[in-house]
This record gives sequence, structure tokens and C-alpha cells, in this order.
Amino acid sequence: MATYTGDNNNNNLAADSQVDADDFFFGMDGNDSLTAYGGNDLLDGGMGDDILNGGDDDDIYIWSNGFDRIYDTHGVDRIRFTTHSLSDISFARNETADLLISVPGNNQIRVANHFASHTSAYRIEYIEVGGTVIALQDIDAWVYGNAEGNVLRGDAPTALWTDTMYGGDGNDTIYGYSLRDILYGQDGDDTIYGGTDNDELWGGNGNDHLQGEEGDDVLYGEYGDDILSGGDGTDLMYGGDGNDNLSGGDGDDTIYGGSGQDTLNGGAGADALFGGGNSDIINGGSGNDLLRGDVGDDLLDGGDGNDELYGEDGNDTLMGSLGNDYIDGGSGVDLINFIQVNHGINFDLAAGTNTLTNGDTQIYLNIENVRGTYHNDVIYGDGGTNIIYGGSGRDDLFGNGGTDILYGEDGHDRLWGGDGNDQLYGGLLNDQLYGGNGDDYLYGELGNDYLFGDAGHDTLFGAEGNDQLTGGEGNDNLWGSVGNDILDGGDGTDTLYGEDGDDILRGGAGTDYMFGDDRFSTPGFSSTGNDELYGEDGNDRLYGGAGDDFLNGGAGSDVLFGGTGRDTFHYGADSLNQSFDYIMDFEPGPNGDYIDISDVIDYGPNDVLSDFVWFERTHYHTRMHIDADGTGPEGSQILTQIQDHRDLDVAQLIANGQLIV
Repeated sequence: MATYTGDNNNNNLAADSQVDADDFFFGMDGNDSLTAYGGNDLLDGGMGDDILNGGDDDDIYIWSNGFDRIYDTHGVDRIRFTTHSLSDISFARNETADLLISVPGNNQIRVANHFASHTSAYRIEYIEVGGTVIALQDIDAWVYGNAEGNVLRGDAPTALWTDTMYGGDGNDTIYGYSLRDILYGQDGDDTIYGGTDNDELWGGNGNDHLQGEEGDDVLYGEYGDDILSGGDGTDLMYGGDGNDNLSGGDGDDTIYGGSGQDTLNGGAGADALFGGGNSDIINGGSGNDLLRGDVGDDLLDGGDGNDELYGEDGNDTLMGSLGNDYIDGGSGVDLINFIQVNHGINFDLAAGTNTLTNGDTQIYLNIENVRGTYHNDVIYGDGGTNIIYGGSGRDDLFGNGGTDILYGEDGHDRLWGGDGNDQLYGGLLNDQLYGGNGDDYLYGELGNDYLFGDAGHDTLFGAEGNDQLTGGEGNDNLWGSVGNDILDGGDGTDTLYGEDGDDILRGGAGTDYMFGDDRFSTPGFSSTGNDELYGEDGNDRLYGGAGDDFLNGGAGSDVLFGGTGRDTFHYGADSLNQSFDYIMDFEPGPNGDYIDISDVIDYGPNDVLSDFVWFERTHYHTRMHIDADGTGPEGSQILTQIQDHRDLDVAQLIANGQLIV
């Protein structure tokens, strides 16, 4: 037995011989190296950063301060703390299988290769601190990380106990290996691997990545935006707080999103997926799955298999794909999406069922809205308020009862609003829109569209393309917009706007208002088409706007505005025996407007024109009288009054070519 004592310098103390002897080593201050060889030795490095090697047999390492490294071999060895309590220290392991014992004040003991083997060759069997003795099993099974970010690994497959590891502060990487592990990431953005057994993984604070790998695992994301992967086995996963991404992998998994906007993927197997308290994305994958959206506006996709989908609260989107699915939208305004079906569908929302071409039958409850496939679909709404999207293909959409919104989208589509005040949008190609009963809004969009308002007070917009708009019954508003459009107000008091392009406007029955171009001046946009306006029945107002327009008031007392350009005011047989019209902006002169009465008088080259037409001056205006058969004033009538011109002369208009007889 010998005692070796250093001084305050850096000492290198070693036993005098390599024989077994129970020696005492005291390094004192300085960064010392103490080597004992065999025997039951006591090594006290003192202050400083020391290297301690007890050698074989049962050694005791005394620690008080510094960053010490212990190289231990065989024997039952222990570390003894002189001034600290158990709450002061934490355990961790690094990527080279060292045991790290951390102490406040940037102090640490590193036991080299402690986790490299299950034999006692490099292990510390006991730690004495604050009156507590920690045994080898406790050290191995309860490993802590620290604030610096650690790599922690579970022990070798021959271990007989469960690994429990704590990452601590920092961004840790924890490997569970082959034991049944309980792994805690704690603070920081941690990555945790469960290994091959049935493991329990806790992410803690931070944005963590948890992988159960093999076995039937339980994963808790806890706080932060976490990624959880179950891997093989039948796994149970909880996202917790934050916007999490959870994937079951193989096996029959159960997944809970928790709060936050989560994405849940069942993967293979018969999975049960529960969205939680926000708007989630839930994918069943293959297998017969159960999907529940819970609170929020969720997206549920059953995938392949015979699935059950429950949207529950919120405005949800549900996709059955293939299989005999049961789909219940729950409360809220929910949409069934057939976009994944590889053929056209004939779907009646009121019936609540749909049969696929492979024979699968899907059942639907509490669904309000429908999106079609990429193919040619026929879709019927129910008696409620529905939104129906045709998608690609040549679709037929029927709103039926209720206040519906129908979108033809791509393809040559046909849309019927049915009863209720509906909105119909044609889409990209040449579409047909039928409003039906109610006060409807029809918008052709792109393509050469046909819009028919039918009953009710309707609003029709042709938009782009050469469109045909018919108001039908009721007091309608028709807008041709871009293109060469044909507008027919139908019955009722209608307002027609040709807008851009060379348009034809027909008022139909009732008192109508027609504008060949824009009614209002819009900066940056001008409409200068050569339009045709027909008032037909009723007391109408016609506005030609810019361009060389053709205006025919038809029956009734009409008010005609030609606008700019060389306009033609035309009178036909339906103008006879009616109240006279008013031409509000006639422009006389060689480059002025025209009045065409050739269809209301039976005038020939051998007749006297004054027997058929003559002017009367009244105040500031001129009234045109006509006699259809030229027999004189007895059978004459006032055809029109030309406003703000009292000096017009029949002969001069004939000479200018402005009066067409």
C-alpha cells in the first residue's frame, strides 16, 4: 500500500510497479494524471481537469471539481461526490458510448466506454452522492441529456431492463435500440427512435421528430409542431399541441391529432384516425379505416378499402375513393369530393348513395355540396342549399330545390338551377345555363354560352365569348359583355347591356331599357360596337352608345338614343297605330344618322312622297307624320318626334340619304 500526493502543479502520478496494491492518489490542484494499476485504489484528482485510471479491482474515484475523465477496467467501482446532492447532477451518453455526469458550473465527469459492453470491464457500478447510492441498473436505465444537445443510445440487446432516457434541454437525438424503451425528449427540437421493441416516446417541448420503428409503440408529440411516424406494428399516437404530422405506417394504428392543424396518415392496415380541435387533413390510406374530423373544417380521404368517414363539427371535405364507404358529413356545410374516382358519376345527393363501376356502393349522410370527377358527370342536388362543382368533363348539373350555386368549370357543361334563387357559372368552354324558377344569377364566363333566365327576376352575364342571353319571364338584367352577343329580355321590364362587341338586343314584351354599349363610363374601358337594338312590345328606352347602331323600338312609345356614330332608327309594321316614339339625339347632315321608314309606307318611284311623309314643327322639335298608303292626312299618324331639331326638311334628308323610304 502506498500514498501518492501531488502539488498545485500539473502532476503525473503512477504506481511504482504494476503489482496489485491498495494505493491512495491525491492530485491536489492542477490538471493531473493518476494511474493506479491493480488493487483496491482510491483516486482523488482534486481541483483541475484530471485523468483517472484505477486499473483492475474495486476502485473509488473522489470528485470535487473540474472536467475529469475516468478510464476504468474491471472490478466493482464507484464514484463518490464530496459536496453535491442528487438533484445537482444529470446523466447522459454520447455517440461514443461514454457516460457523462454533469454538475453545475460547467463541471463534468466522463466515464470512457461505460455503455460499450454489458460486462463490467468499463463500467461504474455505483455512484455515491448526497447520501444516496445509485446502482449500475439505475445509471443505465435512467439516462438524462443536458442543455447542450445530446446523442443518447439505449443499451445492447442482451440487457435485462427497460431503457428510460431523458434528453433534457437542447436538440437531442435519442436511440432506444432493442429494449422496451421510455424516451423523453424534453426541451429542444429532438429526434427520437424507438428501436425494435414496444416503446414509449415523448417529444416534450420543441418541434420533435418521433419514430416508433418496429414494435407496438406509443408516441406523444406533446408541445410544438411535431412529426410522428409509427413504423411497423400497431401504434398509438397523440400529436398534442401544435401543428403535427402523424403517420401510422404498417399495422392497425390509432392516431389522435390533438389541438392544432394536423395531418394524419393511416398508411397500411385498418387504422382509426381522430382529427381533434382544429382544421385537420386526415388520410386513411389502404385498409378499412375509421376517420373522424372532430372540430374544425377538415379534409378526410378514406383511400382504398371499406372506410367510415365522419366529418363531425365544421365545414368538412370528404373523399371516399374506392371501397364500400360510409360517409357522414356531420354538422356544418360539408362537401363530398369525387375527384379521385376514375370514371364519370351519376350522383343524386337526395338519394344518399353512389355505385361505382367496380360495384362498390357508397352511402352518404349530411352532405350539402358536391365536387365531380375529371370525367363526364351527372349530379343532382337535393331540396336544400347546395354548391356543385362539375370539374373537368362534359357535365350536367341540377340544383333542384333550394338556393344553389353551380360551377361547370372545365368542359362543355349544362347547368339547371331549378327552384330557388340560384347562381350558375359556366366555366371555360361553351356552356348552357338555365336558371329555372327564382331570381337567378347566371355567368357564362369563357366560351360561347347560352344563358336562359326562365321565371323570376334574373341577372345574366355573358362575359367573354359570343353569347346568347334570354331573360325569360320576370324583370331581368342582361349583360353581354365581351363578344358579339344576342340579348333577348323576354317578358317583363328588362334592362339589356350589349357592352363590347357588335350585339343584338331584343327587349321582348314589357317596358325595357337597352344599352348597346356601356351605360356607365368606365375609365380604361370603352365599348364601340355596331349594335342592333329591338324594343319590341312595351314602352322601351334604347341606348345605342358608340358605334353605328341599329335601333328599332317596336310597339309602344319608345325613347331612342343612338349615341355616337351613324345610327339607324328603324320603324316596322309593329310601329303603326301606336303611340309615337322619341328620337333623342338625331344628327342631321351628310354624315349624320338615318331614319328608315321603308317598312311602314307603301311608297314607290311614281308616288308623291309628300302623300306619305311630312314634318310638323312644334316648339323645339320636329314630328314626323306618315300615311302608310299615301291617301293623305285622313289616315295619318305621328310616327316619331325628333328632339331638339325644329328645322328639319324632308327633301333635305332625302338629299342627304338620311331618310330611307
